[in-house]
Amino acid sequence: ADTYGCIPSCPTSWATATSVRNYPGETVINYDSQFNMDRSLTSVNYIIFQGETRSRFVMEGNNNPFLDGFRIVKLANHVRVSTTTVRNYFNNGIQTGGPAGGGQDPIGIEIINNEIRHNGDGNPSVDFHEHGIYPAGANGLLIEGNYVVDNFGSGIHVYHCCNTGVIIRGNIVEGTQVLTNNGTGIVLDGGIPTASGNIIENNLIIGKGASAGRLGDCIAIFGDEGSSQAGTIVRNNTCYDVNVRGMIVWNSSVTGLVYRNNIVTRATDAIYYAPTSGVGYWSGAVIQTNICQNQVGSE
Repeated sequence: ADTYGCIPSCPTSWATATSVRNYPGETVINYDSQFNMDRSLTSVNYIIFQGETRSRFVMEGNNNPFLDGFRIVKLANHVRVSTTTVRNYFNNGIQTGGPAGGGQDPIGIEIINNEIRHNGDGNPSVDFHEHGIYPAGANGLLIEGNYVVDNFGSGIHVYHCCNTGVIIRGNIVEGTQVLTNNGTGIVLDGGIPTASGNIIENNLIIGKGASAGRLGDCIAIFGDEGSSQAGTIVRNNTCYDVNVRGMIVWNSSVTGLVYRNNIVTRATDAIYYAPTSGVGYWSGAVIQTNICQNQVGSE
């Protein structure tokens, strides 16, 4: 993997950002490598990776082990990945994060209008987390307008993130490589006590589509490890044809959840709340004007 940054000095705004693009009308395919943005190694401020179209800027993992397509970590500051295709990586399509314990998460990350396809090889000895988009730490995170299809784990899995909230908006998540009950369309997983203000809206989650396997759940909210995920808003999403649940709140102290104007069809359970060992609670939740139809189990 190569490490990218700005030397000797970095831009200070999106208007002056360093831009990495394909030449107009030509196609760039980057084989067997990754874009690694790690501020512990070099300065990373205001960098834009953007294709003319998704098919013009392709990150091709070529099933090379131990790689993510884009790796944005350790205080990388304002990185935008837009209008690219990221496919066939052994690990994640796009990963963000800092070291265990927090304090060095990247800032101002935008993942917009990409196709994230067929990442992860299912080998836990290489990496247990093999998702389409895997933010394992970031502040000021936007995930918008992506097509996330046929990855090994979940489509979008936000883990131990984010102090300033995350916006997941207008994405299409479809299917999985695994034949049964694996992965979730969109996951918010706890771990930061102050995590709040998260918004999941206007997403379409398709359980199987053209993929080999069907997603287990559509949207999952975990408030474990001390996080309340306070005030998370889940609205205007459509969930279709998953193996198990449309919306799940799991072993958690999720408070102030707003679940409004969502459509869930063809799932075992439309909405499922699962406390663990009697310690979970769902305080102050607002659940209204959702459409739940053609469920196998409860609604």
